Amino acid sequence: MITIVGSGELASVIRVLTNKRCIQRSAIWLAEEVESDATGTTAERTIPICLDTAKTGTVVLISTAVPVGYARAVALRFPHVHVVSVPNLAPRGQYSTFFFQRDLIVGTDDPLNKQRLRDIFQEEDHRRCRFVSLNDAEMIKHAQNIFLGMSIVYANELDRLSSKLGARYEVIEHVLREDPRIGKHAYIRAGSADGSHFLRDMKVVRDTSGDDSPLLSTLISSWS
Repeated sequence: MITIVGSGELASVIRVLTNKRCIQRSAIWLAEEVESDATGTTAERTIPICLDTAKTGTVVLISTAVPVGYARAVALRFPHVHVVSVPNLAPRGQYSTFFFQRDLIVGTDDPLNKQRLRDIFQEEDHRRCRFVSLNDAEMIKHAQNIFLGMSIVYANELDRLSSKLGARYEVIEHVLREDPRIGKHAYIRAGSADGSHFLRDMKVVRDTSGDDSPLLSTLISSWS
């Protein structure tokens, strides 16, 4: 039996994924849409509440953004459950494509979790799970958002400089996309974007690492 914690689009997609599964093992899948405030994200506050009464042997899958090292801290605090990180790497509105058509990144520090997850991620899904460590999985999500945020900062700055130099950034962007090293789907369109999650992850990585990275500092000031 699997309990899905969350009410947004991500939770709905996971319900479809697991709806027809014959899942014998007790599992909790945290799929809260992330909102942050001074006390942390909804995920950070919800996880301990969910696990206080969880049965021994329950598999806990975390698909919301949390700081690197958080899943390991949860595993140490609740040794009676098996903690797994399944970072949501899809853009909003494309969660179905992500969960049903792409390989899944699955973070675990326990090799036995591969067997425990077999009835949730089945072979007929026509994709595979790529197993990494818990910290790897959490950092992959942050790295993705920081890269996308950095791309937007780059595009806006190049647009500004091009205008000063009498060049048209829309022409430059088109040519850049033709370069296979950059690609046609590159995140290099100038203009505003909903970057609250990009800024959040930049700050989270800076603060949790304790490293005042010049790159992150510049990006944060550009977004703030």
